[in-house]
Amino acid sequence: MREDIMYVILYPDGLIVMNTQKYYRSECIRKWCIGSSFTWKQWYKRGYRCKKVKVTFEIIN
Repeated sequence: MREDIMYVILYPDGLIVMNTQKYYRSECIRKWCIGSSFTWKQWYKRGYRCKKVKVTFEIIN
């Protein structure tokens, strides 16, 4: 089992946006904005956040 600190994007209601976890905040935000017509400031004004989370990885046989 391994624990890491990562960053994820959160919807305005607080739910995690799946597959947005990255090790660096800037990478998380950059990947989220690729292909979008919005900048991060525009997403932020709409209520989206990039938060630090502790993630536990466990290999299941």
